[in-house]
This record gives sequence, structure tokens and C-alpha cells, in this order.
Amino acid sequence: MELFPHFFVYEVQPLFHICKDFIIQIKINLKQLLVYYFKLIK
Repeated sequence: MELFPHFFVYEVQPLFHICKDFIIQIKINLKQLLVYYFKLIK
């Protein structure tokens, strides 16, 4: 079981950070798309 925390810290944690950044980027892009879309409608 000693190996698992080590694996978690070095393999899984960076993935979480990458996913978080990715999700933030998607949210920003979605907002921009929505704004653009509403401008087109009006």
C-alpha cells in the first residue's frame, strides 16, 4: 500500500489540475459563445 499514495501524488494529482484548467477553459469558451450567439439573435 505504500506505493499507492506515491502513485496518487505523482500521477493522479497532475491529472486533476489539468482537468480543472480544462474545465475552466471550457466555461470561459461557453460564456463567450453564448454572448456571441445572443448578439447574432438580436
